[in-house]
Amino acid sequence: MMEMIKAFVQEELRVMRTNNKAIVDDLKKIMQKDYVTLNDYQTLEKKVNDTDIGLANINTKVFNEFDDYKAKVNNLEQIVEPYDGRPDINFDSWSKRLSDVLGARLPTLTDEQKIAQLQVYLTGRARDKFDEIDKNTVTTFKDVLEALKKLCQTTTGRSMASAKLSIMNPKQSHEELNVFIDRFEKTAKQATAGLEEPVVKQKMLEEFLLKLDSDLAFYVRDKEPADYETAVEHARKIDVLLKLKKMRATENEKHKMNDLEELADRLAERMRLYGPGRNPQSSDGWSKQQSK
Repeated sequence: MMEMIKAFVQEELRVMRTNNKAIVDDLKKIMQKDYVTLNDYQTLEKKVNDTDIGLANINTKVFNEFDDYKAKVNNLEQIVEPYDGRPDINFDSWSKRLSDVLGARLPTLTDEQKIAQLQVYLTGRARDKFDEIDKNTVTTFKDVLEALKKLCQTTTGRSMASAKLSIMNPKQSHEELNVFIDRFEKTAKQATAGLEEPVVKQKMLEEFLLKLDSDLAFYVRDKEPADYETAVEHARKIDVLLKLKKMRATENEKHKMNDLEELADRLAERMRLYGPGRNPQSSDGWSKQQSK
């Protein structure tokens, strides 16, 4: 995107026929920047449009590419699923995804436009709760999301998620740690939604240690992690060490089996050569006892 914007600037400087020194200076400043943002582009585009220069001389290809980019960004919203207020859906994760998508829209949306977009993505109980929000006092997109969260994430929903967490299967010894963490966080965050941050951190830590398999939990507890994030970091490091230890133990077992197989082969060969009663020390292969 930065290269596309700079291409636009270069073309503008090349074809511009104007005495508007302010715009020329702005163009040159953008060319000197290490990183060009969409805001730089939009600000410059507006300044050019506000003058008598217009955009007639601007490289058409650059603007076509920019329009394609805008179309791709605006289509991102199609991958955001509607929210109906069910307790098994994590509102924080959903609202963050929607905020990211709406924040990337071009042109940039106002708070009023974002709120209108939010309404489209609500169904069922969540849509009804949206109508309960006083839009005269709650005016920003962020505040509307927060109000909707409080209305949808009730203590009943959190209790249901807590019950689901309590019966969640613990990590199995064969289960990959990252797979378990994803499974755990999805349920645990629902069970702690709406609680104070210190309570959430403590609850996440306690449940995480309870759900780990016994070997991993033993070593993580020994590190005495202060919070959930630290516990996860310790768990990932220890998990790698335990896997390495298991690999080495497996290799050692293989070496032992190979040694035993080699010894068995040697004994079998000796039995084949000498047989019962034969003495490998005798030159004629027979024991003196038998020759008598």
